[in-house]
Amino acid sequence: RRAAAAGEERKRVAAESAAAARQLEEGEAALRREQESHAATRCGLEERVQAGLQRLDAAEAAARAAKEAAAKEATAAAQAAKEAQEAQEAEARARARAQEEAAAAA
Repeated sequence: RRAAAAGEERKRVAAESAAAARQLEEGEAALRREQESHAATRCGLEERVQAGLQRLDAAEAAARAAKEAAAKEATAAAQAAKEAQEAQEAEARARARAQEEAAAAA
């Protein structure tokens, strides 16, 4: 009878050990899946951050180019205004000279 009870106890302990081993394996598998999921998420986040940084760099480059173009346009406009002013002054001098010559000839 004791031998039978001991045998039953061994079977129960073996079954509990097998169940604990299965639970451990399932836990380890779940942990691996969770780690892989986190790694994939982190990789996705890193890719999105990298893409965002690239868009930011492109936007900054575009802003610099626009600023340079605006500066060139402003310089050209200032030069054109200066040339127009000089032309008006030269025209006014020529008109005054013509009037002086006409007055002297009269």
